[in-house]
Amino acid sequence: MLALVLSALLVQAAPSPSATPSAQPTATPVALYVINLPEGWQTMTPPPAQPAATELLSIALGPTIRGFRTKINVIRDVLLDPSETIEVRAKESAAYITAHNYGKIIVSRAGKVCNGGRDGWHFESSGIYNGRRVYFDQRVLLDGGYEYVATYTRPLGAPADPAAKRALDTLCPLPTQS
Repeated sequence: MLALVLSALLVQAAPSPSATPSAQPTATPVALYVINLPEGWQTMTPPPAQPAATELLSIALGPTIRGFRTKINVIRDVLLDPSETIEVRAKESAAYITAHNYGKIIVSRAGKVCNGGRDGWHFESSGIYNGRRVYFDQRVLLDGGYEYVATYTRPLGAPADPAAKRALDTLCPLPTQS
């Protein structure tokens, strides 16, 4: 449930601690996860991951709007229960965000990721980040004992970049090489 909150908080920060499960799940390697960024977005190397932490896998900077640099990031967090469903995870995340006053949830619904090939979740919320009111658009995918969250952050009230929203829907593992 922390991953959605952390993704909102990690738009530019280093990874934050996460609960450590009793046994690490076997997962698809991080390198096999991709998101197709909008043309012209500047990619950055994420900070190194710390053991038992939520990992910031990628971060990209988009246009500056009203003094705020738009961002897309992808994080991954270990699921304490690898059999957890996307519906249960979404309900837990929404309750956590609301209970801890991290923002207001505007959209929470099932949706497709991986260009329509995988079940996922779609969240949209607003909150405060570094003293600025911002809007978070997120896609969630559960796979191999991990939760992957792609987040597009922009100033609250700024129009959404359609290419950035489409990029979120591309959160997907690459086919394995034989």
